[in-house]
Amino acid sequence: MAIAGFSLLRTKVASAVECGLKCGQRSACASFAVEYSDSPGSKLCELNTVKATSHPESVVRKKGFQYYDEAEVFY
Repeated sequence: MAIAGFSLLRTKVASAVECGLKCGQRSACASFAVEYSDSPGSKLCELNTVKATSHPESVVRKKGFQYYDEAEVFY
């Protein structure tokens, strides 16, 4: 799954965790999708400016990718 039309950055990473960290370092990043693969090496990381819940019409199935929203924490 991915979001079409709201890409902030596409880059290579080693893991989903690294992709999430890149998202967290950018205030404009609201979600990300990372290429899923069992093989070692770099994976494609796509940072998005919106979440799937705010733009459901832009959600597309993208084979081999997993989608993540940025977590919201309240104290």
